[in-house]
Amino acid sequence: MEPDFPYLPIADLVVGHVYRLRSRNLDLGAWDGGTFCGIRTKFGRRYLDTEEHWDEPRESGRLLGTAHPVEDLGPLPAEVDPHWSLGTACRATGRAISWREDILSTRVPGGDWVYADTREPVPAYPASWAVMIENTALFAYLLSIEPAGTGP
Repeated sequence: MEPDFPYLPIADLVVGHVYRLRSRNLDLGAWDGGTFCGIRTKFGRRYLDTEEHWDEPRESGRLLGTAHPVEDLGPLPAEVDPHWSLGTACRATGRAISWREDILSTRVPGGDWVYADTREPVPAYPASWAVMIENTALFAYLLSIEPAGTGP
């Protein structure tokens, strides 16, 4: 069912811009080229979450997006990335890590994560584990422009 209000099509969106949304869980969202990232409140907790554009088709051809961008609020500051996560880090060292691309051909002692800079294996759990690098700059920026009355 199509909404009874106008909204911006995907082709009109600009990566790195913030949009006012009519969506399931977000009032504002930064467009990263594939999803909107905004602040969601659930059970009293506030965190970055994503929603897809209403017109974004799935492989099945069905439309399952939940966000309608209704107004372009302009670009993010240059130093703020529009993605909800800035990668993955080793909990023990704080260094950036990545998943091994050759996972099917060999297994490394201690796990399948490697340090991004040296490609050496990350210590296995419980010595360390992978943690998401949160985009605190995006959270802070969205919080600063959030409309009154949308917070907790």
